[in-house]
Amino acid sequence: MSSPVRQKRRSDRVALTIPVEVAGEDSAGTYFQESARTLIISRHGATLVMGTKLKPHQDVVLRCPGTQKKGHARLVGSIGGQADGHVYGFALLKADPRFWGIAFPPVEESENAVARVLLECMDCNSRELTYLDELELEVFEANRSLSRECSSCREVTVWVRAAQEDGQHLKRPAGDASRQNQRRQVRIRVKMRACIRHPGFGDELVEVENVSRGGLCFVSPKRYLNGSSVEVALPFEQGAANVFVRARVVRSSEVTRGNQRYGISYIGTPEKD
Repeated sequence: MSSPVRQKRRSDRVALTIPVEVAGEDSAGTYFQESARTLIISRHGATLVMGTKLKPHQDVVLRCPGTQKKGHARLVGSIGGQADGHVYGFALLKADPRFWGIAFPPVEESENAVARVLLECMDCNSRELTYLDELELEVFEANRSLSRECSSCREVTVWVRAAQEDGQHLKRPAGDASRQNQRRQVRIRVKMRACIRHPGFGDELVEVENVSRGGLCFVSPKRYLNGSSVEVALPFEQGAANVFVRARVVRSSEVTRGNQRYGISYIGTPEKD
């Protein structure tokens, strides 16, 4: 029996609210233009909340006021609704790395990451999705900031975590083979929060015990099934632009009555050619 093909992740997803203008034809074929907002963005598309009802596979034009960029997008599907509108998933027909005003690194670079965070330069407000290794994560958690080179400022500047609402700039003080590979990865003990997103349980804030490049360990009273798919944002902070990645529950054990310790492994990392 052939081994299953792993689905390749094309881009990480950032929970970020950005105003966006949408134009096209509604479900009745009437031209519309409205202001909407994003819930989730990626290099290749976004989840939007908008008032207009659309038909399946409809093409629209998106314009991001913050960058003044326009792009054609296709409705992938409806994700339900909210009190203030419909929730739709859109895919950009031509990916523009700077469409949202955020630098997305090649997803292949996430191979050495233990955490993902959207950082903002305190000098020029440039924003970059950043992969942190073990040392960078410890420095970031200790100082709530990192010193790194800014391509816009062309010098080393201080970077802090970006706010979840676009335009709000935060100013803070400076078994099998796969499991054997997991065990060989260095784990570091941390005390930080993560958000576990599960289709049945919703969002849960958890305290992380340790992290590695392949995943993390946390304790929860919820009953996650081994093998179930989740999304995780680490580190997580309310009001910040949090980065969610796909993961799978790979092990669990009872630690105290009513609490389970879970190990989850990141999935969807592109395979090397």
